Amino acid sequence: MAGELTGQRVAFVVANEGIEQIELTRPWEAVEQAGG
Repeated sequence: MAGELTGQRVAFVVANEGIEQIELTRPWEAVEQAGG
């Protein structure tokens, strides 16, 4: 999985309401694990 983000841009769009914390933290953790 390492290097899959090389040369890629990743964006997170968030809202103040209507979203649970896990919906933000899991994708963020996945990006970090992939080397981002």
